[in-house]
Amino acid sequence: FNIDINANLFYSPSIDNIIEVFAEKFDILNSIDIEFYYDSSLINITNFSIYETELASFDYDIEFSELIEDGIFKGKKMSLFFNPHLNSSEAFIPNGKVNIFNIVIEILDINSNSNSKIYAKNIRLNELIVSDVDWDILIEVPKGCTDNGNIDPDKWALIYDPGHPENYP
Repeated sequence: FNIDINANLFYSPSIDNIIEVFAEKFDILNSIDIEFYYDSSLINITNFSIYETELASFDYDIEFSELIEDGIFKGKKMSLFFNPHLNSSEAFIPNGKVNIFNIVIEILDINSNSNSKIYAKNIRLNELIVSDVDWDILIEVPKGCTDNGNIDPDKWALIYDPGHPENYP
C-alpha cells in the first residue's frame, strides 16, 4: 500500500487549499484510519472530503475528530469507511494510483513563504497497520495584486487613466 500527495503544489493563505491524497497498491478499500499531525502555527486542517475523488460515487462515510495538542503540533484523526446504504453497493476496487480523499487546509496569516509538514501516523488500511508517512507542504504567500479578476484590467486602466477624468470613481 502506498499513500501520497502531489508534492509539487503550493498552498496559499486566504483560500481553501485542497490536498489531494492518492493511494495505490491495494486490492479493496473497506476502511482507512489515519492520525494527522501538523504545525498549527502555519496550517490548520479544517475538513476531509471524498467530493470529486474516485470514491465520490461509492457508499463511503468520512469522519474526523481532534486529537490532543502537543505544543504547536495539532492532530486530527480521520476515518473513512465503506457504509453501504443499498443492498447492491460494492466496495471500491482501485485501478492504479487513485485520489481517494482530500484534505482541506487553511494557511494561517503568515508574511513569507514557508515549508511545513503533515505527518500521517498510525495508518490502518482495512484494519491492517501500514507504514507512517510525512508530506512536505510548500506555502507561498502571493505577491502583488491578488484581485480575483472580477474586473477586466483594461477597464481598470481606463478608470485610472489621467486622460479620461469622466471615468474617475
